[in-house]
Amino acid sequence: MGFTWRLMKHISRSFHFIPARYLAVQYGISASTIRRIDQEVLSRSLPPVNWDHLRE
Repeated sequence: MGFTWRLMKHISRSFHFIPARYLAVQYGISASTIRRIDQEVLSRSLPPVNWDHLRE
């Protein structure tokens, strides 16, 4: 993606409160790109899920 990490984090934080279609208008990008940015930020920010010992 051609966005800075700072902008991607800002968009991701905003996406929790503002629908993607409104953010898309505000930033001049598509709603699907907003969702993709959010997924990218979450995948980089959160630790990997450990499914071991789920049902013990």
